Amino acid sequence: MGLFNLKRRHSAEIAEELHPQTTETDVEIPREKFTMESKAVEKNELPIFDVYRRLGEDWETKGYTDAKAFPETSYRESNKLAIVEKLSLLVEESLIKYDDKIVEMETLIEQSKKNGFIETLNKQERQKDILIRHLKELGELAKDIKNKGSKTRVILTSYEMGFARGIASISDDKVNSIMG
Repeated sequence: MGLFNLKRRHSAEIAEELHPQTTETDVEIPREKFTMESKAVEKNELPIFDVYRRLGEDWETKGYTDAKAFPETSYRESNKLAIVEKLSLLVEESLIKYDDKIVEMETLIEQSKKNGFIETLNKQERQKDILIRHLKELGELAKDIKNKGSKTRVILTSYEMGFARGIASISDDKVNSIMG
């Protein structure tokens, strides 16, 4: 009997090594890992909101950070060009998405007309109007970016201000280190 108990205890130790027991406090899953919740929000959002979120970023802090990392005016100018090009690409991508959404909406509208779904048809036509309005706004943004209009100038000016603050900070740090 003693040998049987020894083998059973040895088997339990091996099982514990292979499959250690965990408690609820040992395993913590961050909220971001729950994909169902975040994907539902992302799919329902229209592309114009991505563009405006990008336009509203903290460009001054970005410029400051870039200056601290690499304080060269050629670097600043390259980054300003990259900002404009990335914004342009984002707007172009959004324009394509809106064109596709409008085609889909027109198909749904035709189906609703054929089937006599008046309430659904009215709702779809309102949604199509929103898409067309957004499409026009994106067209205006594309022109603004291309011509470096008022919305684009605000971003570039903010970036330059941050870059200048970063260069000034570097200068202050060097003066302080020299002065002791």
